[in-house]
Amino acid sequence: MTDRAWSEAKQFAARAWDEMEKLGTRGEADPAYWSQRLVLAGAFGKGDVRDVIRLAAGKHHDPQLFHTAANYFLPQWGGSPAELVHFAEEAARLTRATHGDAMYMWLAYQARFMAGEEKFQREYHFDWLRVAGGMRDAVRLAPRW
Repeated sequence: MTDRAWSEAKQFAARAWDEMEKLGTRGEADPAYWSQRLVLAGAFGKGDVRDVIRLAAGKHHDPQLFHTAANYFLPQWGGSPAELVHFAEEAARLTRATHGDAMYMWLAYQARFMAGEEKFQREYHFDWLRVAGGMRDAVRLAPRW
């Protein structure tokens, strides 16, 4: 991204943040609101991704929201493999009542694609018994999952 494009993106993000602030709590019922809050926090420093996802988890257990948050724990966004695994553990805890360990499995599965196979096998230390249990939970929850 060029400096000019990044500058414009920051301006759009600032305007988006101002509009979201005007909504107050009215937007919280919509998962798209939380998705945008996560992008603003992760990409533009408008809050902490962990704080935003914890607030979102009080309203929604949408796997896509947790996937969006997980992206910001990747090394290219200043995170690390260990931080992403830790986030998967926290996400599973936050959504256990709804998804069991399916959220943990989902984030491990997504991390493989976000990191690439070789790096994933070498650096991302997920608990594979827990991943298998999460797959069983996802099958049990289908088609809601």
